[in-house]
Amino acid sequence: MRGKKKKIYEWKWLRIAMMALLVAVPLQAWTNPVFANQGESVQQESAWRPIFPPSVTVVEDFATTHAYSHFSEVKTAWTLYRQSAKIGSLSITTSTLPSGTFYYFLRYESLSKGEPVVVTLPFALEAFSYRTIAYPDPKSPNYLTSTWSEPKEAQLHTTLPKEPVFADDSTRSLILGYVDVYEKQPNEVRKERYDLAKGIHLTPTGIELSLSPVPGTISETWGFVGTKPLISWSTPQMVDLRMGDFYRVRKWTREGLLLPTPSTYSPSSQTSFWLNPYNAVGEKFLRTSGSTFFEDFALISLYAPLSWQNSHGYWFTSPKSMWLSKEYGIDRYFFDTRFNTDTAMFLLNGYKKYQDPLLLASVERYAQYFSKHAMTKHFATKNGGYLVEDYAHEAKPKAKTHVSLNHQLSEMNFLYELYKTTANEEYLALAEKLRQGVVDTAPAWENKKTGDLHYAYLVDGTYGLTDYPLLTLKDLRYSQRLLESIYGAREPQFDLLIQVKEAYLRKNGMPLY
Repeated sequence: MRGKKKKIYEWKWLRIAMMALLVAVPLQAWTNPVFANQGESVQQESAWRPIFPPSVTVVEDFATTHAYSHFSEVKTAWTLYRQSAKIGSLSITTSTLPSGTFYYFLRYESLSKGEPVVVTLPFALEAFSYRTIAYPDPKSPNYLTSTWSEPKEAQLHTTLPKEPVFADDSTRSLILGYVDVYEKQPNEVRKERYDLAKGIHLTPTGIELSLSPVPGTISETWGFVGTKPLISWSTPQMVDLRMGDFYRVRKWTREGLLLPTPSTYSPSSQTSFWLNPYNAVGEKFLRTSGSTFFEDFALISLYAPLSWQNSHGYWFTSPKSMWLSKEYGIDRYFFDTRFNTDTAMFLLNGYKKYQDPLLLASVERYAQYFSKHAMTKHFATKNGGYLVEDYAHEAKPKAKTHVSLNHQLSEMNFLYELYKTTANEEYLALAEKLRQGVVDTAPAWENKKTGDLHYAYLVDGTYGLTDYPLLTLKDLRYSQRLLESIYGAREPQFDLLIQVKEAYLRKNGMPLY
């Protein structure tokens, strides 16, 4: 029996080695991606594979294709072995976008100690010039004070710096991220390990990526490779591109934007990041023209949240808010109405532009969840209006929370926009409930001591907390534009709130926009 088991074991690893050999054979280098017609996958996408080192054997776990209205997305995953020991798992997601730009995202999760895994992404390169984002104070990065570096030359057989590079060669335009490394923390928070990060190494056959061998770490890298210029350097919209950063201020991951974890969240540190449901950069780029990359990134951003919208229809906030926990007993993985509503509005605007039913279906799943939330978790006003609570948690269905004016307005605006798109009267009726809630309470939102608007209606029936300088004002102005488009008239009570806010800003020498 022992000899029979030994043969079975040897045969098992022989099969693994054979499969790995088939996968590891270098395939034809990716050169000129083809536009993906609706409903079709791109052959180069499905054939495009990283080249693994000879010391590593790989077993393909799965390969899936998602066909969207304007492009297809292919995700392939492998388990990696070294000398029969599992060392990690690697996946790569690729797409050819309507512009002809090729997009890739690679993620590697290390499971055991050892030598770094070096993989090659097989597209031919030549020497190119590139720029990076420079900050006057690297310890306090701010895109408003950032600048573009002077063009630098990158030769083959060199390693790029550990930051995103914006490059052009004689035939292509590239935006290449470096190999970012994270250490897993509780509540799906990641701690950046910049000490383990690596710049990509340029070779004639492709780019070499050195992936972290530290157990429990995640290595990620991504890139956009265009057949035409991705960036028009002379246009004024380049400040919007610097806003994206993808380096120190925020980071791109396959599911969306990673943002620094607030100090009120747990866990938190100066180098910790969390996945925010709302992609403010993608939303900004969706309505920005002037460079191909804006639309490329907006498209990728639109479909990223579809992969983690939960079965209820919303996107959770995974870290624990210490403030919400103390005030209302709400734990991690909670529902935040503002982040979610902004996400749904982004997807709705994407649907308006690209007419993909998948985007609208995601929006309506959220709208159905929010409608139930609004109907069951609100404070009623004197004329039948609703002030809808900002937060919820499935484990604490009876917990009551405050109502922020900006949350309330954004929810109402979303419902009006969805009504205009679908003509569903239920969305209009609920939007009117939220509108009535603000109208009924409008005078009480003014803080007589400061002259500003109160931030929130509190659980005890009072108003308080400090409002944002501009966010609520922007929401009020947007509300008035929507009401004029639907009813041909503005809401007088909203104008009173706008006047209060603008007067406060003027008094304190603050901008009105």
